[in-house]
Order: sequence, then structure tokens, then C-alpha cells
Amino acid sequence: AVEETLAQVWSEVLHVEQVGIDDNFFLLGGDSIRSVQVLSTAQERGLNLTLQQLFKHQTIRNMVQEMTPAEEVVAVTPPEEPFSLISEEDRVQISGDVEDAYPLTMVQVGMLFHSEFNPDTAIYHSINSFHLKARFRLEALREALDYMAARHTLLRTSFDLANFSEPLQLVHSSVQVPLQEHDLRHLSHAEQEMVIKEWLEAEKVRHFDWRVPPLMRVDVHRRTDETFQFTFTAHHAIIDGWSDGLFLTELFNVYTSLLNGEGLPTQPPLVATFRQYVALEREALESEECRQFWLDK
Repeated sequence: AVEETLAQVWSEVLHVEQVGIDDNFFLLGGDSIRSVQVLSTAQERGLNLTLQQLFKHQTIRNMVQEMTPAEEVVAVTPPEEPFSLISEEDRVQISGDVEDAYPLTMVQVGMLFHSEFNPDTAIYHSINSFHLKARFRLEALREALDYMAARHTLLRTSFDLANFSEPLQLVHSSVQVPLQEHDLRHLSHAEQEMVIKEWLEAEKVRHFDWRVPPLMRVDVHRRTDETFQFTFTAHHAIIDGWSDGLFLTELFNVYTSLLNGEGLPTQPPLVATFRQYVALEREALESEECRQFWLDK
């Protein structure tokens, strides 16, 4: 039964019609992103699977020998209290609208360093642009973005690398994501393409000040009454490629709900916070067991 469930999970995640228990996950098209999907989907169905098991065994037949039921997994509960990951000396220096602060991850530190080291390039300056067929209502998109900013702390995060005992990210209590509308409906399709292309080139060099939140902005170019170009620009330190899809899915679910007159959706609280991720990384960095594991590898 466990093999059958895992085969179904692999089939769904990898978009493969039939999966055998001796098929290799990576030869079927698996990668690191899809590995995370497999883990979360398997856990939803009562199976506990780790990345280590998936990468080590790679076939369902070998994997199930090490698996344990999901209910047997001991949950890791990093600190939940705001400011619990910084020193008291740093805490007393924070004022204003900041509701939480914690250190940067190693990846974030690297991204900000390279952004400053290469100020004339678009490194870690992420631009996503889509031509959408959908109704457009500025007020609804504004409300949806406000909802997302209130729900997700990274949309309200700024970075301070110099004024505390260590680089910190500051979570502000409220932030409004910049939203700008550009009406191109009077132009031909070819003219629209040219305007948008030139605008995107200019957008590449409109860098963020990572000391001032949010490190994201949204622009809409109206093409027709039924279509528009949706572009969101962000610094890579607050959102990655996997999160782009999650962000867009949630944003447009909220936007559609508002367009249909259904109001803001009721969603359960987020099951994890970025503070928890930071805490787990710092725990790993200080762990002799983790250090020895990688030395052995």
C-alpha cells in the first residue's frame, strides 16, 4: 500500500502516467524542486519521507524500507517569539514600526553582498512579466496586494547590514507594495510590444534600496479591455523561483475572489515562518553533528 501511494505521488508530481517501484526518481525527471513537492504530498497522505531518503535510495522499492508513519515524526519547533533570535542590545535599538527582527540567512547575505559589489548589473534583481487574458480592476489588485503583504512577512522585510551587532532583517508592521498602471490600449500591438520591451530594459536598472521595504513592486500595462501585461519586480533575497509560483497563485486567487464579489478569502494561518527557517539554519551552523556530516561527505 505504501509503494502504491508513493507511486501515485511520483506520478502526480512528475506528470508521468505510470511509475514502477524500481524506476529512478531523477531519471523520471525529478529534481530538487520536485523533491520538495514529493515530500509535502506524501506527508499529506500519511507518509513520512525525508530528502535524505529520496536522494539516497531514488527508487520506491528501496525507499519504503526506511520510512516511518507521519504521526511518528517529532516536530521541530524553533522559537516563535518576535525578536527571539537577536541580542537584547540589538533589540533596544529597534524602534518604529518594526514588529520582528532576526539575522539573515547565509544565502541572503551572499545575495546582498553581490548586489552591492556589482551595482551596475541586474544581478539578483528579479523581473517576472506575463501577458494575461483577464479582467483588470486596479482597486481589486491593490486590495489583493495589501492582503498578501499583511500575510507574508518577507513582503514587509528590509535589511540592515551595518547598524547592529550582526546583519539583521527587519519585519515592518505594515507596507504597501507599489502598484502602477500604464494604459497602452490606444497603441497597436507592435507599438505595445516596443513600449513594454523598452520599459523592461529600464526596469532592470531601477534597483531597490534594501533598507526600505518592500523589496517588490508591481506594474500593469493595459493592452486591451480583456488583456494586460502583469510584471512584478523583486529582490531575490525575499523571494525565489519556487516562491514566485506560490506568490502568483495566491495573489490571483485573492484577486479573482474580489473580482467575483466574494470578498477576501478565509485562509488558515501559515504553518511556518521565515523566522523558523533562520532559527533552524543557525542551529545547523552551530551543530557539531551537522559539521561532521559534511566533513564525512
